[in-house]
Amino acid sequence: MRRSPTNSSTISPTRRPLATSATSFLVVAAVLPPRDDRLEALPRWADALLAQAPLPQRQLVTPFTHWYLLHRIRRAHRYLPLRASTRHQMRSRLRRALERLAWLDEHGTALGELTQPELEMWLEEGAVERREVRAFVTSARGRSLVGELVVPRARIAAPTVFMTDEEQAEQLHRCLGDDSLPLDVRTAGALTLLFGLQHTRLLELTVRDVIDDNAMVALNLAGHRLPLPPEVARLVRAQRDQCQAR
Repeated sequence: MRRSPTNSSTISPTRRPLATSATSFLVVAAVLPPRDDRLEALPRWADALLAQAPLPQRQLVTPFTHWYLLHRIRRAHRYLPLRASTRHQMRSRLRRALERLAWLDEHGTALGELTQPELEMWLEEGAVERREVRAFVTSARGRSLVGELVVPRARIAAPTVFMTDEEQAEQLHRCLGDDSLPLDVRTAGALTLLFGLQHTRLLELTVRDVIDDNAMVALNLAGHRLPLPPEVARLVRAQRDQCQAR
C-alpha cells in the first residue's frame, strides 16, 4: 500500500502542539536559546509592510530590512530580551526608508541620483523622525547605491530647567507616602527619582523582573540585579501584585 505524499493537507493540526512542546523542552534543556516572541514577530511585521510598497521600493528595502536592521537586532539581542524602544526604532527606520523612496519617486529621481542638498532639504521639511533614515542611507552607501551622503545629527538644545535637591526629595516623599496618587505613578516616579531609570526602561519591566526572596526585593535590569530599599520595595511588590491580579 502506497503512502500518500506529505503535504499541508495531510498534516494533522494536532501535531503542532507536539512541535511546540518539543521546542519548549529543548529551550528548558538549554539545547536551544530562549525564544523571544516579540523578536520573532518583527520579520512578519516588516514583510507585511513591504508587501504594500511598490516593487522597485521593495527590491531596495528588503535587503536593508533583513540583512541590516534585523541582522543587527538579532545579534544584539541574542541573549537579551528585545526592548520596546528597539522595536519602535526598527519600525521607524523602515518606515523612513520607504518614505524617502516615495519622495524620490514623486520627484522622478533615482536613488543613486540623490544629492546631499536634496537629502538635507527633505530632512528639514519634515519631522525629526526623518533622521531615522540614517540607517538606510548608511546601508545604501555600503552597497554602493548612493554617493557619500550623510544624515546630520539633529540639533538638540541643552536642558535649561533642573530640579533642585529639595524638590527631588519632596517628589520622592510624595511617591513613597501619598496614597492619593495612582500606584503605577508612585512606583515609576520613585524608581526614576531614586535611580534615574528612563521611562522606556520602566515600560519594559514585567512581573518576572521582580526578584523577591522575602528578605529583599530587587529588579532584573537586562541581567543586572538592582536591590531596592524597603519603601521602594513595598511599592514594587504592590505593583507586581496588582498586575498579577488582573
